[in-house]
Amino acid sequence: MKKTIIVVAIILVLAGTVILSNGHYDFSSKEGLFNFVKAYGIWAKTVFGNVVDVTGYAIQKPWIPQ
Repeated sequence: MKKTIIVVAIILVLAGTVILSNGHYDFSSKEGLFNFVKAYGIWAKTVFGNVVDVTGYAIQKPWIPQ
């Protein structure tokens, strides 16, 4: 379980780094911080939606051999 938490934390940090490097966010202002959090939230929502889609697709597959 600890390894899973570490992997998820690394992915979240790397995603934040990529979002930060692709945008020009000024963390000294509230607006810049808000824009970064907004971009990160959009990314997280997209990832969650994709996981839901893939899980739904996998559930519908016939996994039991006939």
